[in-house]
Amino acid sequence: MSVRVRVKALPRIERVATMYREVARQYHDFRPAWTALKPEFAANVLQAILTEGASIGAPWAPLSEGYARRKAQEGHGREAYVRSGRLIGEQRALAAGWSARATSASYYSKVRYSYALQRGGGKTRYPGRRFIGYSQQLEQKTRDGIEKRADAIIAEAVERMRARGEDPGV
Repeated sequence: MSVRVRVKALPRIERVATMYREVARQYHDFRPAWTALKPEFAANVLQAILTEGASIGAPWAPLSEGYARRKAQEGHGREAYVRSGRLIGEQRALAAGWSARATSASYYSKVRYSYALQRGGGKTRYPGRRFIGYSQQLEQKTRDGIEKRADAIIAEAVERMRARGEDPGV
């Protein structure tokens, strides 16, 4: 013997469930949030260069005395990463590489030698000086951007339901 029970949801609950299904379909794609954050990523990298890594929690090792002296004699100053100005210029012009996917984004420098500078090494075994990293400020801006995108998705779903004459219940 079996007993079958069928429960029907209240109309308002069904409407809210419909809205949540619509939200869930869009919620996996955060490309608009990543794209809006690209200037923040560039500002983060620029700040890392200008603070010699301190802003991303990776302070740079000082230049060797010999190299610093040679740079100064050539008229480039004694600061690390200030020789041609390409890295700083790339960040200011928002010209760095950018790839936004549904759930992630990649930010990278297009300057030919940037990977070696970031990681270190080379013939002279210079230390890596990270300039692409994640600061607390960028983390907070990323969280805010994702939250803003989530709010926009929900607002769009509510608007679509209202346009269809449905009460979203919010």
